[in-house]
Amino acid sequence: MKRTPIARKTPMKRGKGPRRSPTKPSQPKREWPNGKRGPCLVCGDPETQLAHTVGRAYQDDKATKRRKVVPADAVVNLCRKHHALYDARRLSLLGLLTFAELRNAVRACRKWGIDARRRLGGGRS
Repeated sequence: MKRTPIARKTPMKRGKGPRRSPTKPSQPKREWPNGKRGPCLVCGDPETQLAHTVGRAYQDDKATKRRKVVPADAVVNLCRKHHALYDARRLSLLGLLTFAELRNAVRACRKWGIDARRRLGGGRS
């Protein structure tokens, strides 16, 4: 049985459409430490990304209304390849972190009940 589409009795209005408000970001913007840029901690590649030593959810960022200030000891420079390996827990940073970075990561892990050796050691205990 073939059906015919419903015919409109009045034409649709031309116009801008419904007013839409801009969407809010799901997370506040982060303020990264400026002096933390440098080569990759593992291979020395100059093109790096800042990687959290412990996940963002576990870090104590100083929060303001619209942005979070990430402490310099909470992030390290990693190239894209090593950042992906670290996030997949296949790279150990235990021997590469400074004392301040290691202390910050261990404090965050201890606060949330995470084994710091497993997180920083690439999943191995």
